[in-house]
Amino acid sequence: MIFSISSCMLKKKNAKSEQTGKAQNKSIVKSMITMSGKDTISIKRFDSHQNLIYHKIFPQFGISQILGWTYSNNHLKRYTWSHSNIGFKETEYEYDSITNTSKEFTYETKEKFLPKQLMIYNNLVELKRSKEFQSYIKDGTRILKGLKQYKDSLLIKELEYKSKERVDTIYYTYLNNQLVKRKHCYGHNNAYNELIYKYDESGNEISWMKVYNSKDTSVVYKKDYKNGLLYQKVGIEKGKIESTETYEYIDKRLISKVQVDASGVEKISLQYTYDQDGRIDFVDEQNKYLGQNKRTYYVY
Repeated sequence: MIFSISSCMLKKKNAKSEQTGKAQNKSIVKSMITMSGKDTISIKRFDSHQNLIYHKIFPQFGISQILGWTYSNNHLKRYTWSHSNIGFKETEYEYDSITNTSKEFTYETKEKFLPKQLMIYNNLVELKRSKEFQSYIKDGTRILKGLKQYKDSLLIKELEYKSKERVDTIYYTYLNNQLVKRKHCYGHNNAYNELIYKYDESGNEISWMKVYNSKDTSVVYKKDYKNGLLYQKVGIEKGKIESTETYEYIDKRLISKVQVDASGVEKISLQYTYDQDGRIDFVDEQNKYLGQNKRTYYVY
């Protein structure tokens, strides 16, 4: 599908010149449009709090998707996922300030309701008015999907359910309000994995590792900083370096990010270009894993 860049750039110019008489935060990103040549790959839209609210993924390998997030008072209320080959998944969130908990509900159906011509929808309202989505909600059984518990606004425990039965439990541990451990326990067979985080004195995350048991730390990521800026990230699996990412800055602005594999061969590179106001104008990405070059435009 073709997306007009000229119209995109026109909107950016109009956004700059529009005068409403009120103070505006010109750094707020309204949308991001990613293209490969003349073909649109995806469109993202954000609200005034910079929450991602809409993500349209154009057909790739025969699959297209639309994802959407609905907020109320900056609290997530609904998450909508639609997939051209699988159908819909609607998640609804309910919060209880008295018990400091939140519940997640979804809909369980006996059959698939595949969205026809998914790409014709340009927003969540249109998508949810579709016959297929309405049938999914009408015929589906609303079931509990998850329960989250909070303490001092920090998530400390998460219960996951499937067909009304609890299947997984996730525990979160903090130190000085920073997450230091996330333990995911599977079912009732004592299987688990842990993510363990470490920070420097400035509060920067310097490493995290995934632990499957007391002897297996099969995945580790280490981060190095200079002058408070991340400049290198190393991925280690089973004791061997699998990937290295390097970051380059000019005047504290990120201008490039490069990832190489275990052999030192460049696989992914991103180049950042800024506008006259110091905001990201567009990002060029070369992904050799997918054999794809793309550019993402930022609209303010």
